[in-house]
Amino acid sequence: CRMVVPTGHHVYLRTTIEGVEVTRPYTPVAEMEGDCGYVPGRSFLLLVKIYPEGTMTQYLSRLEKGSKLEVSDPDGTFRENVLDDTVNLCLVGAGTGFTPMAKLIRKMFAPRDSKGVGDRLKSVKLICANKTVKDMLWKDRLSRMEASARGSLEVRHILSAASEEWAGLRGRVSRELMEELFPPPSADGVYVFSS
Repeated sequence: CRMVVPTGHHVYLRTTIEGVEVTRPYTPVAEMEGDCGYVPGRSFLLLVKIYPEGTMTQYLSRLEKGSKLEVSDPDGTFRENVLDDTVNLCLVGAGTGFTPMAKLIRKMFAPRDSKGVGDRLKSVKLICANKTVKDMLWKDRLSRMEASARGSLEVRHILSAASEEWAGLRGRVSRELMEELFPPPSADGVYVFSS
């Protein structure tokens, strides 16, 4: 049995918790050799934020090795070929809505031997919106990716309930913010994803 979850697609996790069937969608964030025991076609990685009142996330946080969980076939409509002519890729991810962006960013900056998705891509700009620093997902990994991308990846974090110590952007994602941080639409291909 092989399972490959295409970029931009998700799976549904389903289980019974206290007699009630619970189903939630999750987007795999990365599928690269060396990631937490990833085996191509046999596993995928999920980035799950554990919510105190989250029925499924609390269940997932208590899973033990050997536990069983039903996973659906991949679902989604995104096709990577929409990025074939994209020069500037602009992404907006709020909270856990960032997870579809994570796999796309990893894929765009992964080494490749032949012509692939986003070959014309010159820059990726990502706005990550959260309430607090504690809510920021993948912050350290994104910082490392940004540093290794040599100027072709720019990540900006905006917090709606920032502490006094926060020196970054504050507030919510707005049209004005996107106009300030993103290049204007053009024939060169600007593609904006929002989640």
